[in-house]
Amino acid sequence: MQVEFIDDSIDKFLDNLDTPTRAKVVRTIGMLEAFGNLIGMPHSKSLHYPLFELSVTGKILYVFHNRRAWILHIFVKKIQKTPKPEIARALANLDKLV
Repeated sequence: MQVEFIDDSIDKFLDNLDTPTRAKVVRTIGMLEAFGNLIGMPHSKSLHYPLFELSVTGKILYVFHNRRAWILHIFVKKIQKTPKPEIARALANLDKLV
């Protein structure tokens, strides 16, 4: 499955990560590309329809749209529950798709 970034903020975030962390994130995105909507726990979980969350050092919020996985937002998660402002930011980015 093709994985797309919603905008260049994702690239900028990845560029600011240290090399080992960036490698883990890229590997996890590669798993999403390889397995598509078949990827499941412990790597991915449904967060808030239609959002999904990839678990890695940070959190990657994404959706499936038009046979692609769109990465909407990526951030460093410091608490167990995904903060509502981060979900809101991802949903705002989702509006760019439709």
